[in-house]
Parts: sequence; structure tokens; C-alpha cells
Amino acid sequence: MNSLTDTILNIKIKTLDNSLHEFTVTKETSVDDLKNKIAAKINVPVNRQRIIFQGKMLKNHDNMATYKVNSQTKTHNQFQPD
Repeated sequence: MNSLTDTILNIKIKTLDNSLHEFTVTKETSVDDLKNKIAAKINVPVNRQRIIFQGKMLKNHDNMATYKVNSQTKTHNQFQPD
């Protein structure tokens, strides 16, 4: 299958304060692009974010497909202190 609906992901990001935020991305969205979306929505600079999925810190240059992220995925976003 190669339809648009197969590539669109609605993922949930849980922050350290237990807030849950939903983002719409594609399988080809890079981790860096997702961090930019997070920064725009919750006002945490990209360089302070760490996205954790299945115990692994996601690398900025990789995309969602690299980590097999899907619409049922919940990832965790950790922030470095000031």
C-alpha cells in the first residue's frame, strides 16, 4: 500500500509533567522536524528536547519510519534543564 493514509501518523508526546500532546506527522518526518513542531506548540527549544521511544533516544536526522513509529505510538519528550 502506498496511500496517503498509510503514511500519516497521529502520535502522542508525553512530557515530564505528564502533559499529553498530539501531533500529526508522516513516516518520512524527521525527528528534528517533529522537535520543531513540539517547540512551536509547547515552547521548548529544540536543542533542549530529547525524544524517547521504546527506551531509545531518537536521532535528529532519522525519520519516524526508522523507528517504526505508528499512530498508536506514545513517545516521551524530556527536556534538559536551563
